Amino acid sequence: MAGFRVFTSNRMERLVEGLAGELKEPLLSPLDPEVVVVQSQGMEKWLSMELAGRMGICANFRFPFPRALVDSLLDAVIPEASVDDPYNPETMTWRIMRLIPGLLDDPAFSSLRKYLHGECSSLRFYQLSRRISAAFDQYLVFRAEMVLSWDQGKEDHWQAVLWRKLGKDAGGRPHRASLAVRFIDAMSEDRPVNFPHRISLFGISTMPPLYLNILYAASAKTTINLFLMSPCREYWGDIVSHRKAAQIVGRASLKEGEGDPDLHIGGENSILASTGEAGREFIDALMELPLAEETELFEEPEGASMLSRLQSDILNLKERGEGSCAKITVPAADLSIRINSCHSPVREMEVLQDILLDMFEKDRGINPGDVLVMMPDIETYAPFINAVFDLPVGDPRKIPYRVADRSSAHDRLAVDT
Repeated sequence: MAGFRVFTSNRMERLVEGLAGELKEPLLSPLDPEVVVVQSQGMEKWLSMELAGRMGICANFRFPFPRALVDSLLDAVIPEASVDDPYNPETMTWRIMRLIPGLLDDPAFSSLRKYLHGECSSLRFYQLSRRISAAFDQYLVFRAEMVLSWDQGKEDHWQAVLWRKLGKDAGGRPHRASLAVRFIDAMSEDRPVNFPHRISLFGISTMPPLYLNILYAASAKTTINLFLMSPCREYWGDIVSHRKAAQIVGRASLKEGEGDPDLHIGGENSILASTGEAGREFIDALMELPLAEETELFEEPEGASMLSRLQSDILNLKERGEGSCAKITVPAADLSIRINSCHSPVREMEVLQDILLDMFEKDRGINPGDVLVMMPDIETYAPFINAVFDLPVGDPRKIPYRVADRSSAHDRLAVDT
């Protein structure tokens, strides 16, 4: 049955169980692949292994990224969408580089003239063009309405003028935002022939508005199942951090217990308020859509460790020390949450190695495959990971590991030489 369905949980394992349960319902054709959208190659590998463990096999699956899925949906409905895109960032960079010199005398481009400072070398033009191209690419998915208004001749600043020049240079070829409008209109017609019968999205924490609109429109002709991780079972779309609240009300700081009650300051979990902005915006966008079905798969954390209590407080939107939710004393032996201050990335890896070896020694039920190590920049840390963990066979400190989600440019070192 067509429709947009959302399954929400604070546990990835519960979401996998929910996905496996939905996949038991066979597709109309046994030759059709299951389409499961993920955000990283690491998630693809982990999810395929988890599904194989629950279903016995994981075969004839496609794991596209969100952009690849959107492209395939557009291709199925709009034939010209599959033609070489003049608006992809690489192509657009060179087109912008070719157009800018002829536009610098335009008064609207005075800021660019000042930026260039008379330096008109090819390298300078290329660097500028690449940054503009990257910005335009983001506009197409995050500010589609603005781009469409530029197409209509609105705004006279240099970005709008340059964008219209790009459109004319492309011979009127459609871009992603205009294709989305045509796609949404087409969903009121007959179902496209090559349309997937079921699409699952797993572990997607946020999504550009353009993609969400396309997927929601597609749910009129196919089943869209979104398996969403959310740390909180309560509505938390209107909570803000104290710093953000101070900016909103125009004060430099907020004393404890003060603030506009409409901003829900002081009663909700401060960790969630200060770190969950991206997820909060995505959940708010979902709540604005009429959903076919909403299923909650939340699970109360077990145990009395500091980590379990913290997870429970976030899940139930509680703040320790506020009202009836009193603070608790954490035993000194509780190491469920640790903060290790290290003087270098190499030392971070060495401390991590020691912690993992100690954990495997104390708990034989934990395997290396049960451990996920996350970091803000995998490209920076990858050499240090290999330096510390890539030990010879037979070394008692050797831990099997795999570095996921490295970019192709770093896999092919010749690119950087």
